[in-house]
Amino acid sequence: MTSGALEDIKALEPPSSPNWHFAGPQGLREDIAGTIVPNFGLAAQVLRASFREVVLGQPRTRCLYSANSSEESDVYEQKSVLFGFKDIIQVWGLQLNETPVSSSLVVFSRSVTGYHDFGVNRRRVRAWLSDLSRALS
Repeated sequence: MTSGALEDIKALEPPSSPNWHFAGPQGLREDIAGTIVPNFGLAAQVLRASFREVVLGQPRTRCLYSANSSEESDVYEQKSVLFGFKDIIQVWGLQLNETPVSSSLVVFSRSVTGYHDFGVNRRRVRAWLSDLSRALS
C-alpha cells in the first residue's frame, strides 16, 4: 500500500448522515462498519482498471477523475433515475503483496444531497463488487 493512499483512507470522515457506504479489506478501517472487500491475485493497477470497466458499464455513471498514480483515488458520479440526485464514489486500489501478488479495493460511496439514501450506496457498492468478482472469474 502506498502511504499517501493509506493516509487518505484513514483520514476519511464519513458524514453524520446515513447516506454513505464504505468497503475495504478487513482490518483497514475497523471503526467504520461496511463491506469487506476480498483480496484478489492481481496487481492493484489491474484490479482498479477492471473495476473501472464495471463502473463505467453502469447507467448514468461517469468518471470525474481518473488517478494517475496509486497515491490517488478514481472518482465517479452516478445519478439517480428519477430526480438525477448525484452520488460520488471514490475508489482506491491497494497493493497488499508483491509476491504472491495480492491487492484489494477501497470504495467510499456517498450521496451529495439529502440525508437518507435508503441503502442505495450500500447496494451499489455491493453490486459493483459482485460484478467485479464475476468479471474476474
